[in-house]
Amino acid sequence: ISLDNGETWKIYTGVEHVTSGTVKAKSVKNSSGLTVEASKTVTQPGDALGVAAYDGDLNTGVYPGPGICDYYMTQYLDVSKEVWDKNITIKWQGARVNSWAGPSSMTFLDEYGNGISSVSTWDTSIVTSVYKIPSGTTRIKFVMYRCWSFPYSVIYELSLNTFPVITKNVHYPLLDEYGIKSAYNTVELSYFQTSVERLYRINDGNWTSYLDKPIRLEIGDVIEAKGIDRYGKETEIVSYTSVLGDSLGTEAYDGDLDTGVYPGNPGAKHYYMTQYLDVSKEVWDKNITIKWKGSRVNDGVHASSMTFLDEYGNEIGSVSTWDTPIVTSVYKIPNGTTRIKFIMHRYMSFSHSIIYEVLPSTNPSIVQSNIYPTLSSKGF
Repeated sequence: ISLDNGETWKIYTGVEHVTSGTVKAKSVKNSSGLTVEASKTVTQPGDALGVAAYDGDLNTGVYPGPGICDYYMTQYLDVSKEVWDKNITIKWQGARVNSWAGPSSMTFLDEYGNGISSVSTWDTSIVTSVYKIPSGTTRIKFVMYRCWSFPYSVIYELSLNTFPVITKNVHYPLLDEYGIKSAYNTVELSYFQTSVERLYRINDGNWTSYLDKPIRLEIGDVIEAKGIDRYGKETEIVSYTSVLGDSLGTEAYDGDLDTGVYPGNPGAKHYYMTQYLDVSKEVWDKNITIKWKGSRVNDGVHASSMTFLDEYGNEIGSVSTWDTPIVTSVYKIPNGTTRIKFIMHRYMSFSHSIIYEVLPSTNPSIVQSNIYPTLSSKGF
């Protein structure tokens, strides 16, 4: 069989995958050398996704030819269930001229042709997008638009992501009977099935094999991950930097009253920030001490607030301060509290509410029990 119009030949061993060109086949009779030959020109279905969309060349792509304004082209790509829930990367662009705009779109279809979900881009510059292939997808429909001979939307390159995926889990700082433990993050790594070596490293350390368990990262740590297939080909390296996010800032429990947490760069006229602190059940019904202040500018007053939440995120109780000087307040942590939500406000660049310090109260607590005088046979 020849897959290149007779240029080269090989022994036929089974089904060949051919996208285009002329295929020739011949058989030779051993005794006489008689040769019988056949040929066929192979073409793709007219609405199959063009090879230019997956040839690895960003200088090529698929797009509609000239047509009327709002002319569009539809092409299809079949999907194997082995890539369900995997990520797909697409480099594409939309089109615009005057008041007309035409997107590039990608719709995931099930076995009955029903749409599972759809995504699109209207950007007129090339953008790179990553999407998860929904479970149940058997075909993807691509639509590209054109307005006369002027602009057109293009799909330049489509590829299945083979690099690792990093999934992060946030662990807020924890208030227990000993004080407040700093926030951290954990990450889990998932590798493409062709990766026979699954590696990661932290802060430019040595590459280490991933053992299918969460990896703890302190705030500021950088983790990188890569896979290597059986041919020694490495995937793209992906990375994640562990950040504080919406965890209560360390300045609120560093023992320093000169530091605190408050909304950062001036935002809208009224801007606020929310941060969280997890709570251990060992401190339920114990006291918490907080040094904080509200803010005031002209006739606008904004509070600092602290809300106690249960395991379902429901509010158990809430307290706040509107005072503009620093005040020290003591509150009892309600039974059932698993998380505390702090909110601080800012008024443009002028003033902001601040939480300076949060700590479990170590002062003795005095609980009064009322006992009435008792009259007995012996008197009072």
